[in-house]
Amino acid sequence: MLDDLLVNGFFLFLFCCFIPLLFVFQNGRIENKKYLLILTSSAAIIACMSFPIKVGNGTLFDLRLLAQIFGSLYGGPIAAIILALVNILYRSFFDGIGVITTLIISPIHLIVILVVRKRFLLLSIRKKIIYSFFGGTISTSLTLLMVNWIAGINVPIKLAILYALLLSSVLALIVYVVETIQKLWTVQHKIMQSQKMETVSQLAASISHEVRNPLTSVKGFMQLLQETSLTNNQKNYLEISISELDRAVKVIEDYLTFANPKPCSAVKELDVQEEINQVVKVLRPLANKNSVRLELSISSIHIIANQQYFNQCLINICKNAIEAMEEHAHGVLAIKTEKAKNDIIIRFIDTGIGMSKEEIARLGEPYYSTKGKNGTGLGMMFVFNCIKEMGGTIQVESKKGHGTTFIMRLPLKYHTNSKETDHAH
Repeated sequence: MLDDLLVNGFFLFLFCCFIPLLFVFQNGRIENKKYLLILTSSAAIIACMSFPIKVGNGTLFDLRLLAQIFGSLYGGPIAAIILALVNILYRSFFDGIGVITTLIISPIHLIVILVVRKRFLLLSIRKKIIYSFFGGTISTSLTLLMVNWIAGINVPIKLAILYALLLSSVLALIVYVVETIQKLWTVQHKIMQSQKMETVSQLAASISHEVRNPLTSVKGFMQLLQETSLTNNQKNYLEISISELDRAVKVIEDYLTFANPKPCSAVKELDVQEEINQVVKVLRPLANKNSVRLELSISSIHIIANQQYFNQCLINICKNAIEAMEEHAHGVLAIKTEKAKNDIIIRFIDTGIGMSKEEIARLGEPYYSTKGKNGTGLGMMFVFNCIKEMGGTIQVESKKGHGTTFIMRLPLKYHTNSKETDHAH
């Protein structure tokens, strides 16, 4: 019995922990590897059933239910349905009353998992482990009751308790290992991001000192030359040169702003409705050029923020959304606001080309842009840094060919009872 138990445990940790976690460091979240989870969890179900645990009185049992529960929780609804079918279909190849019990128990687990999955993924690691243990206990008790009721097999109490504790403990252990590895990846990813940002900031400071000061000196000498006797062509050349120098200094200042924004300075109370309307006026020519319709559903909600930086965040997100619809006829960019407890939520919903999960994961990184050579990535880096400094968050939902939604959440000042505006521009 012990040998069979160890074999089942080996299959579970191999297919549900080791193999999926090898790929976690490429994407960071095991939930993003749905197809991999379907394959590995299915393999665990089949392996556990193929090598059951034999008890002295001839009773057979296995740990395949753990693979179904784990793969369903982290793989999503499609994975849950497929794993339930795998469990039922593969069990049907074997004789015995267990086919009927599996046919009843598997769909019950499927329904329960689909109901609780979203809430489970939002729990803390500690609560996930606790819920996994008690969920495993309830699942085991249900299974044993079904076996007793349908097959008429009276499982000894000691064996039933041992099976329940074993299944619950292994499930909790697997969840603990997976969540711990994912947490370590998240910490590592944040450290790498921090190092990249530090490099950008240092480079920006170097540019400021080494490049901007000489440009200022050159501009001063050119202005002195303008006061001398020059031909009209020479004066025009000097004006063009000074204009280009000013543009170069502006680029450097923008770069410094992108690299190290300070949105907490010069803050004041802002009406989000007024700021969005102002941004829409600025971007309407670009939207018309790209045949994009702007739709607003916004209300008068007040926040405390730096107006310049907040507007720049809005412009960067909206501009990217409009440019993502260049090749889409009659694109739509919808901007919506809503109050959520002590926060304001601003949604930017476009019908553009969308992004893959890999592209979403890299948004905000220095020098990474979904526009390829036409972008620097500094605009989105500025948005993510600025919103973070303001105490807010940015969430991105997208799918290739199905548009993108940016969800900006910021601390709320207070809400007035102004009438909501709902119109198209």
